[in-house]
Amino acid sequence: MTLAGILVFCSCEYKGPTSFKVENNSDYSFDLYFKRGLKWDSLISVKPLKTETFFLFEDINGMRDREDQFLSRAGIDSIYFVVSPDSLKITKNVMKRENWDYSTKPFKKDKEGRAGDNIYTFRIINDDIK
Repeated sequence: MTLAGILVFCSCEYKGPTSFKVENNSDYSFDLYFKRGLKWDSLISVKPLKTETFFLFEDINGMRDREDQFLSRAGIDSIYFVVSPDSLKITKNVMKRENWDYSTKPFKKDKEGRAGDNIYTFRIINDDIK
């Protein structure tokens, strides 16, 4: 490999993070767990009327919706909720892209004008809990 090849290979520009949030617009508290690979990585308690970021990863590919690969690209295999009281369940399918809102927050421009944050938000209301 030539020196020019090494420079091109190493010239990846940081494009910004991708964050996953849960917005609790319900009257219930719940815990959120998510699985990456073989291990359950996280426990986040989410109180009523609060929004919590539960996962953040650095992305070098810029601002764009990953569509149906949005969770797998982050390495997230499963997401599980435990609602208080235990007899209730969140009925909205958290693994379906159509149930998430996607937004961006630009923080600088690159040649393609797409550097910034990718934000996926899963919103829960009372009707989603039964």
